[in-house]
Amino acid sequence: MTPPPYTASRRHFLALSAATALAAAGCSAPENTAASAKPSRSGGTRLTKIGLDYPFTQLPLYSTLVKLSTAQAQRHGISLLTTSDNASADTQATNLNTWVARKVPAIVSFPMVFEAAEPIAKAALDAGLIWVTYGGSLEHQSADIRFSFREGGTLLGAAAAKWAQEHLGGKGKIAFLTDSTIELGRERTKGMIDAFTKAAPGVDVVAREQAIDPDTGLSKTKAILAKHPDLNLVLGVTDAAAYGGFKALQ
Repeated sequence: MTPPPYTASRRHFLALSAATALAAAGCSAPENTAASAKPSRSGGTRLTKIGLDYPFTQLPLYSTLVKLSTAQAQRHGISLLTTSDNASADTQATNLNTWVARKVPAIVSFPMVFEAAEPIAKAALDAGLIWVTYGGSLEHQSADIRFSFREGGTLLGAAAAKWAQEHLGGKGKIAFLTDSTIELGRERTKGMIDAFTKAAPGVDVVAREQAIDPDTGLSKTKAILAKHPDLNLVLGVTDAAAYGGFKALQ
């Protein structure tokens, strides 16, 4: 018997999931796509469906992520399922549990709360499904897609500090739009702030506000400007938050 043209081998699936996630997110190559990879029980089964769980549906990135991921999946004759988590950890858990119960054969998930995702991932593996963790690593998973979160923030902070030195003479005021909700955000935030404050110590930090989407970035920056109308810089941990800050400055 001739084997099917597309089987759910871990290597082939990882290549597909990494390509769709990276292309949609506009990211560089992942630091590690299989740090703790484990064999999947569905190795010889034709893969026809993939679930993509990206919880931050309020971000402008989301529509692009779904569009590019759908196109990439279609190239391989695979249908793509998506969740609508609305940045709610409880909703995400419900949606993922539903997928496991329905035996969606392969799941790529960006967990909002990694501790909460752990038992769901274990249930997926126990059911013979493939589970790929996006943006971190779980104990129970087929593989993961990770990035250099701290390094990315460090590069951002260093670039902003260089601009401040060149255009402000190393003096002024800066506000940071940060993220403390998930490990990715915390790592990127720390790298960003540490790098900037080290390279531009003469720039005063007047605010550190949680914001990852345009609307929050806009409202938080407006509030900061009300207290500090002479604000020189807004540095956002996400491009979406930074765009909101930019609109406020305009």
